[in-house]
Amino acid sequence: MSEDEHARRAREIARATEVVAACRKCEIGSTRTNSVYGEGDPCAELMVVGEGPGETEDKLGRPFVGRAG
Repeated sequence: MSEDEHARRAREIARATEVVAACRKCEIGSTRTNSVYGEGDPCAELMVVGEGPGETEDKLGRPFVGRAG
């Protein structure tokens, strides 16, 4: 994949992360400490999707870092 495509995908993820961080459409938006959108290579061939973030993920703002992750 080209560097341009990698950069474009990284920008899209950054924009989506900002949208999620600003969202207050449900109770989670008003009770969370951090949004936990995701992280990793924007050009990866595999994506791991989990359930809602737990307490540790919320505290750190990172996915899959808590006991269950």
